[in-house]
Amino acid sequence: MNESINLAIIGLQEGLSALHAAHRSKQWNVTTLCDLNSQLLEERKEAYKLNADLVTSIDDVLNNPDVDVVAIFTPDHLHAEHAVASLEAGKHVILTKPIASSIEDAEKIQKTCLKYPDQLFFAAHTSRFIPSLMDQYADFQAGKLGKFISVEASYNDDKRSRMLHLADKWGRFSPLYIWLIHPMDIALWYLGDVKELSLISHASSSIINTGNAYPDNYLVNLNNQSGQLGLVKGYYSVPEPSIVECVLRGENGYSVATYPEMRYHAVFDVHENLDREYASSIDHYFPFGRYSHHVGEMGNILTEAANCIKNTVKPSVGIEEGFKTVETLQRLEALLY
Repeated sequence: MNESINLAIIGLQEGLSALHAAHRSKQWNVTTLCDLNSQLLEERKEAYKLNADLVTSIDDVLNNPDVDVVAIFTPDHLHAEHAVASLEAGKHVILTKPIASSIEDAEKIQKTCLKYPDQLFFAAHTSRFIPSLMDQYADFQAGKLGKFISVEASYNDDKRSRMLHLADKWGRFSPLYIWLIHPMDIALWYLGDVKELSLISHASSSIINTGNAYPDNYLVNLNNQSGQLGLVKGYYSVPEPSIVECVLRGENGYSVATYPEMRYHAVFDVHENLDREYASSIDHYFPFGRYSHHVGEMGNILTEAANCIKNTVKPSVGIEEGFKTVETLQRLEALLY
């Protein structure tokens, strides 16, 4: 493989963050863009001055022997079809969240990953690649919290206007797979396999008026086999600023990490008090304007993917993590009805 890895991006609306991140990385060479919108393809190629093939069919991507990796940002219901086809074509895969919108589709991807072990699969769960949360996880792994007790993960944002847009575009949509997936994935990062879960939910007038059957506000309680606790929160119909927050508690300390106002605060055994801000990283993480898109996180995902591919190393967030998140969301969905 050449020094830079040849990347094809499928889905140029949601895939803009990956395109921007790959374009500014020396590890990647964007060789192919794929989208049904020909005008959007031309606009992206011109904006980034790319020497890339523009195609409207995934078959043209998969039949191109020069493509090493396929990054998939198509609608959720197409994820399994596109991921399976890419793996079968001998490509490594980077797949945005959720990896599938049903457990059956997630199982298809899982079985294909097992069938083609030489092809690496990366679940692009962006919350695990936020610097404040990455530092928090590193301290957790180092045992600084002592015996682990609990994780609280939340993602709150005013999605009222977004709900109207999604209803016009898709009709029925699930906040579980679009928004609550972020704090749920953070909680699973620490808890691993969930033994028990329960939830309470509330459907606001905002989502009821779209004709959608899903609630848009959630409180989820979880625990694992070791008795460690989890609380996942998501409020999407209230006028409050967007914030992702993770709170960890252990017998020797606690820590709090936030995003997009990236901050990390921790107290370890009373003797170590840590306060960290990431102001110098803001422009790198949000080049399209304050708190817009996931460019910085996608850059971290692409860096890990390149290193894993070149060194044949297992991804930190792969099919197991992607599958577990979908499986847990399916369990929650079953509790709603």
